[in-house]
Amino acid sequence: MAQDNQDKVSLHLINLTPSASGRKGSESVGRRRRSVVVGLQATTESIKEKQARARQARDIRKMNIKPQHKYIMQILSKHLDLDLQTVEEFILDTPEQIELFGMFFAENGSKSLKFYYQESEVLPLEDCGRTVPGVTKGSKMTRLFATNGHYQGCTGLCLYFLRTNTDTALTIKDIHEEVAFGVLDASGPGGLFSGIQSSLGTVYQPAMSAVEDWGGVQNTNKEAFIEKVGGFVNFMSSAKNSVEGAVHLAKCEEVDLADMRTYKDCVETAANPETVSKLEDLVSVWCKQIEQVLAESDQMRKEADDTGPLAELEHWRQLTAKFNSIVEQVKGHDCRMVINVMNIARSKSLKEWKELDMKITDNANEAKDNVKFLYTLEKFCEPLYRHNPIAMTESIPGLINAIRMIHSISRYYNTSERMTSLFIKVTNQMVTACKKFITDDGMTRIWEQSRSVLITRLNACIDLYHEYQDGFHRTKKKIEQTPGDKPFEFSEMYIFGKFEAFCMRVDKIVSLVNTVESFSHLTDSKIEGIEPMAQKYTTIYSSFKKKPYDILDHRKIDFDADFVEFKRQISDLEVQLQNFMDIKFERMNSSLQALKLISRFENLQIPSLNIDDQLNRIFQQFGREIEALSNTYNSCKENPPIPRDMPPIAGKISWARQLSRRVIEPMDTFRMNPNVLKGNEARKVIRMYNITASVLLEYEMIYHGVWVKAVKMAKERLKVPLLVRHPETRELFVNFDPAIYQIIRESDCMRNLGLEVPEQAANLVYLQDSLKKNHNTIKLLLEENKKIRRKIPSMFVPLVSANIEKVDAALRPGLTMLTWISLSVDSYFDDICTALKELDLLNKQVTDLKITHIDNVLKDISETMLCDLPEKVPWSLGEFESKTKKHCEECAVEVDNKSAKIEEAVQELINIFMCKANLSKVSSVKQSKKSDIVKGKDYLAITVPTISEEPEEDIAASIINEKEQLLREACDGMFNHFNHRLLEAILRATRLSLDLIRKRVFFQSKINVPSFESAANASKPLEIAFFKADIILAIPNVVMQPSLDDIQQSLNRATQMLLETSRGIAQWGQTRYRQPCQRFEEFQDTRKHHPQLQDYGPIRIPPQQLNNYCKSISGHKDITKIVMMLNSACNSVRDAIAASLNQFSKFRFLWEEDRDQTVQDFIATEPILSEFRSEIQRYESVQEEVDEIPPDLHVGAIELYTEPLKLALTVERKAWEMMFGKQLNVRYKEKMQEICDFCENYMHKLGRPIKDLEDVRQAMAALEDIRQNQIGIDMTLGPVEEAYNMLQKFQVKITKEEMDHVDSLRYSFQKLMASAGTVQDHLVNIQPEFKSELLSAVEVYHTDMAHYVDDYDSIGPMAEGIAPQEASDRLNAFQNKFDDLWRQFNTYSGGEQLFGLPVTDYPQLVKIKKELNLLQKLYGLYNSVMFSINGYCDILWTEVDIEKINGELMDFQNRCRKLPKGLKDWRAFLDLKKKIDDFNETCPLLELMSQKAMKDRHWERIAKTTTHTFDLESENFSLRNIMEAPLLEFKEDIEDICISAVKEKDIEAKLKQVIYDWSGQNLSFSEFKSRGELLLKGGETGEVVALMEDSLMVLSSLLSNRYNAPFKKSIQEWVQKLSNTTDIIENWMIVQNLWVYLEAVFVGGDIAKQLPQEAKRFQNIDKSWVKIMTRAHETTNVVQCCVGDETLGQLLPHLLEQLEVCQKSLTGYLESKRLVFPRFFFISDPALLEILGQASDSHTIQAHLLGVFENVNEVEFHEKNYDKILSVLSREAEKIYFEESVIAKGNVEVWLGELLMMQQKSLHGIIREASRVINEPGFDLLKFLNVYIAQVR
Repeated sequence: MAQDNQDKVSLHLINLTPSASGRKGSESVGRRRRSVVVGLQATTESIKEKQARARQARDIRKMNIKPQHKYIMQILSKHLDLDLQTVEEFILDTPEQIELFGMFFAENGSKSLKFYYQESEVLPLEDCGRTVPGVTKGSKMTRLFATNGHYQGCTGLCLYFLRTNTDTALTIKDIHEEVAFGVLDASGPGGLFSGIQSSLGTVYQPAMSAVEDWGGVQNTNKEAFIEKVGGFVNFMSSAKNSVEGAVHLAKCEEVDLADMRTYKDCVETAANPETVSKLEDLVSVWCKQIEQVLAESDQMRKEADDTGPLAELEHWRQLTAKFNSIVEQVKGHDCRMVINVMNIARSKSLKEWKELDMKITDNANEAKDNVKFLYTLEKFCEPLYRHNPIAMTESIPGLINAIRMIHSISRYYNTSERMTSLFIKVTNQMVTACKKFITDDGMTRIWEQSRSVLITRLNACIDLYHEYQDGFHRTKKKIEQTPGDKPFEFSEMYIFGKFEAFCMRVDKIVSLVNTVESFSHLTDSKIEGIEPMAQKYTTIYSSFKKKPYDILDHRKIDFDADFVEFKRQISDLEVQLQNFMDIKFERMNSSLQALKLISRFENLQIPSLNIDDQLNRIFQQFGREIEALSNTYNSCKENPPIPRDMPPIAGKISWARQLSRRVIEPMDTFRMNPNVLKGNEARKVIRMYNITASVLLEYEMIYHGVWVKAVKMAKERLKVPLLVRHPETRELFVNFDPAIYQIIRESDCMRNLGLEVPEQAANLVYLQDSLKKNHNTIKLLLEENKKIRRKIPSMFVPLVSANIEKVDAALRPGLTMLTWISLSVDSYFDDICTALKELDLLNKQVTDLKITHIDNVLKDISETMLCDLPEKVPWSLGEFESKTKKHCEECAVEVDNKSAKIEEAVQELINIFMCKANLSKVSSVKQSKKSDIVKGKDYLAITVPTISEEPEEDIAASIINEKEQLLREACDGMFNHFNHRLLEAILRATRLSLDLIRKRVFFQSKINVPSFESAANASKPLEIAFFKADIILAIPNVVMQPSLDDIQQSLNRATQMLLETSRGIAQWGQTRYRQPCQRFEEFQDTRKHHPQLQDYGPIRIPPQQLNNYCKSISGHKDITKIVMMLNSACNSVRDAIAASLNQFSKFRFLWEEDRDQTVQDFIATEPILSEFRSEIQRYESVQEEVDEIPPDLHVGAIELYTEPLKLALTVERKAWEMMFGKQLNVRYKEKMQEICDFCENYMHKLGRPIKDLEDVRQAMAALEDIRQNQIGIDMTLGPVEEAYNMLQKFQVKITKEEMDHVDSLRYSFQKLMASAGTVQDHLVNIQPEFKSELLSAVEVYHTDMAHYVDDYDSIGPMAEGIAPQEASDRLNAFQNKFDDLWRQFNTYSGGEQLFGLPVTDYPQLVKIKKELNLLQKLYGLYNSVMFSINGYCDILWTEVDIEKINGELMDFQNRCRKLPKGLKDWRAFLDLKKKIDDFNETCPLLELMSQKAMKDRHWERIAKTTTHTFDLESENFSLRNIMEAPLLEFKEDIEDICISAVKEKDIEAKLKQVIYDWSGQNLSFSEFKSRGELLLKGGETGEVVALMEDSLMVLSSLLSNRYNAPFKKSIQEWVQKLSNTTDIIENWMIVQNLWVYLEAVFVGGDIAKQLPQEAKRFQNIDKSWVKIMTRAHETTNVVQCCVGDETLGQLLPHLLEQLEVCQKSLTGYLESKRLVFPRFFFISDPALLEILGQASDSHTIQAHLLGVFENVNEVEFHEKNYDKILSVLSREAEKIYFEESVIAKGNVEVWLGELLMMQQKSLHGIIREASRVINEPGFDLLKFLNVYIAQVR
């Protein structure tokens, strides 16, 4: 950055290197001073204190670093490749450096700031305040430091900053402009000298040469200064070479020559042979050094061919420096002392030394003399280096005279060889200067220069040669004429030979350039068919240009042969051109074209062409053309062809003049060639020409006169009003007659044609600017009026009616009074502008207020989240409800405050409109009476609002005019509008909040059911669950607690809380404050006696007590829809929850199976003890599975915890184990108890005394039983004991008593067996005495039996004539008595068997037993049926279970059928069957009537049919009330009513489903570029259309259903909505596709500039499209957006029509481009649009080249000229260089055509060159294949 300002800095040197002695002295003084200071400080403070203070000072310096310091440090860091921090640390080392910065930045400060980067001593810690890691104290390191250059010398890099303007202080804003940066490198061999020379030569000198504007400095002074600088640089370079070329004699290291001062010292030294020997060796070394220098000076120099004369001066200057350095050393102290010693010692080496001393002295004198004379030549040789050949001519005489002087006077340099060499060097420099002059110092080739400049330069070189040669000859002749002068006896061949050969080459180049210039017009000629000759010339010329040698190099002899060949080819080309011209004119039919063609051939300026003969033939043809033109005039003079943009009269005159030009222009051309007009034939043609020209002139005069007469009434057309109103639309239009413009146009054309224009027309022309201005102004004002009115929001239009009326009033004079020639038109325009500005300003004011204070706040309200949701952990139902309640209350307060602010803003809008209408301010919320203003001590007066009602006294006191009333109504309408928008914002916030809850509840579209294994291994889900619940066992099911219904209820309550938020938002126009109960005055009196009381003010009424938005929000259909979805939200996870809970079904057997039954079934299998053991162990394995259940499961929005279930499963598992244990216990306890009871019972039986027959029977039975069970009991005792051992193992609780019984079981059995043997012996002894007793008892039983049979037959249940109920009662009595008789029968029969007596039979007793069993079946069924049917009628209708009743009746029928056939004739059976059949027939009707589809309208129809009233609303309405109606009588009618109810319910459900589906179907949008969501998503929209067609099919089927009467209107309405929506969406997608296609064309790019009208049309379309999409974003519901109003239905067809117009225009535009460049037909429209849209950037064509051209992969552009094309490349990377570059600017189709032509042209040239190469004798095929492209090969 700093280097860019180097050209602003004046060249000056910096004193950077003081003398070494001065530097050493200053350093020693500085060290002494520091040592003194250190010594003093050591006495007062310690080193640590000094170091701490140094660090503190360093920190202070660091704090003073400013951006300017940073800027300098960044440059240093970048150049030195050091870290910025490192540079900063170096700068902070000393305060002096910061001071230098400050001096440089300060106003009137120093102009330079220098930095050295070199090796120096490291500063100690107590000086710089820091330590350098790895560097010890006192050592040296490379460091950077700022310096003023007075005390330090530069041995490394010097980095300096310069400023020229010190009037102001440097700031960070201007430092980069005011400061220049530079570097001097003193680290090289030459030290600082080399650095300065390099900086001047490489930086400053080129910079000064590059600057063109030197202000007021003249160019001569500028050039002189630059030359002096260049000379100074050269001098420094020479001085550097001299210093470097100096010879240094060897030093005497073994003898101290410094102590030798006097002759005596030399004598003493000469007396020491050893010292003399050493000095002789030293002298010998000196001699060798001197001999070497002399030998090098005598050697032949190798010089380049173009060596100049100053090189000779430099050579002798360097020799002089070498010789002088040796002579100075010889004269020095050391050398003199050594030679004195050698003289005294008479050394033999002294002779050689003296000879060399003489030689070196002679050579030094010779070199000095030559330099002296050559210095006189320097100023004459400098023009050879600095000037061009033209200016060089003036210095030639002085140069030759200077050489002559050297030749005459010089002692050493005037030899013939040296003088010839000097002249040759002069010649070399002249030739070199000529070449540089011709080629602009090698920057341009001769072919790239203009001919005139090149010829001038070439001739100047030739003139220089002649002047040089003439000057030499003049001087030579003058010397010959002057006696005594030494003659010029030099070889002119050596001197001028090179220059002469160069000039001969220049002569040929001049001839070549002239020839090229003559034929160069061929390439520019547009003559058709001349291209081959032009191409041939181009080939000849290009082949010559492509020669690889330098044509200015006269040593290249190939040029001569090529020049001869060039001349031959040009001669052949001249012959070909003559033949071409002859053929061309033979085909020419028009003389005018022939003349134009002949002028083109004349422009070729080729002398060999025969032009005059062609002119004579053309003149004869001209005569024939005049006859044809006369015939054309006669046929078309009434209705001639007129140009499109010409008015009619001027067009006819123009046509006549065109015919005249066709006659006059050729004749004018012929007049310039008088020889053509001579002869008889020429005179005939001239006569025909005169007649035709006069007729055409007369035609022009006639039409001009007619037009002049018609113009006189033109001024009356301007006396019409400025504006006119459309009679139907009432729209204003400009009332200007287009004929005015036609007259003005005719006048302009007449004036352009040079014809007279009448005064009236001239006045119109004079007024045309004013008319156009006024016309355009009024048009713009009308457009501005429309534009401003369109910008006014529709709701504000009635409110700004007063301002609109002002605008209408300002426009009104233009309809009546003002005309186009009125003088007050300008003031009229000003009035309109003022009115429009006022209207526009008002619109902007209210619009800004609306946006900032209403729309933005409404947006904030609409984006307010009314709910708080869990983020990290799920919530319990209690947490959810409490947090939701708190958040809703806070949001209600916030939204209510914002609502109040919006209300205030609306009020302000109303006041603005009323103010602008010059009416008093009103508001929907009026201020209260004066008594309503409450004043307190610590607050301002508060105005308590009341409902917006005008007091009666105000109404009575004022009369409101109609306009004010309308304005007030409009204000009320606006107030209501924004109130409605507030409602919509609250609605949206509510909907978004509810929707957020819905998304969280339904956050997974597909809920995965987690298995135990996946839950155990799964990571934490991305979405936090909403609720948490426990899985518990609620037999018979595994359920979650809280249940889904509980969660749903909690969600419903939260939803209600969210809806209740709107209850806390008060509606507008209400009093929000009320007065306290105590009046203000009374309160003040009370405070005097009770000062502790606080001030009080108006009390804010809670919004809940005012009218609020709760009802509107909660009743909205969208909210209702979401609430309905949330009310059934848990249903979405019900299946997943069920599936999750179903995973525990494998444990279901633990609680679902009937443990008792399962155990009983198990027991029924008679399991052995081992089976019991395996069954119990199975439940032990269940416990292991329970332990593997994961602690929680994530299902949808619910997280389920399983710990309660696991505990319950453990309990159930334990219960099963206990059950089996108990059963095992029961079983074996039973067996144990059986054995115990058996032993105890039979011990008791055996121990009872035997007193009667019954005792004997029992004792004998007991003994028999003991014998039968003995073996079984003995086998059971072992398993019982083992079973109880197992029960103890599985921890089954057993009582101690039971265990004691087990332990004593075997002992009790053994005791029983002993007692049985004793009883057996006793019975044998007492048996005979009990037999007689048995026989008497049997006789008594026989008598009782006979009495019972008689009673049964006479008064029993089968007696005839008794009712079924009485028969049932008798049956019970006789059954009880029969049971006693049957028991006695069993006892006596057993006694008879015991004593061996015959058993007595009782047949009647057996018969009665069978009959009683049958009677029990019949009457048992009868009683059950009667009880059940009578119970059905008492069931409430809402609780009737028809299915259950049907099942019970079916069971009764089956039981009835199974009764024996003998009972079916009994009365009880018939009554039973009738009762069952009657109720069965009624059940189907009851089932139909109990369906939920039955509505009130259906019950009314049934009541009307049966004429029976059904009181459904009664709480006691039961089945009995239904059964009282004659249902079976009207069975078919009732069935039809019930079936229609079912069908109507189905229709209603389908219709609701369709409505529900489309209330939730929203439009899906996608991003379009960076403009936002301006597109409908195609896939989703297609799905919407498909769903719409499905819905229409459903609605069509419903519409054709005969049961659709209650819903027919709704069905038809939705059919209409969906049909219209389908059509609109289809049009929408068509418009969208066209808009997307054309948007890329007309929005930006180059095509829009070329089709401005279509671009403007599309701009309007684009605005309409954005409005449509904005409206769609506001109303996203598909049906509501499409058919909510007629906007889309009307706007989309209009947009489609406009887009088709744009597309048609675009197609025509593309077709026009293809016609210009037909290769555009090869590519598609999108690709062509892309090319044309990026035409301003020529490089974008690269991607389309393969489509446009054949195998052209890319083009090569010039590196510097962005749009210059040099060559083309194929896909195979083969390149064709263009013969001429193509400039890719302008229309792309034009320069692509030029590219195609140049490609073909260059390819043709390559083909011709290849053909020539093939036909050459030395044709090399392999070389040919490698050189030429494949298309040629």
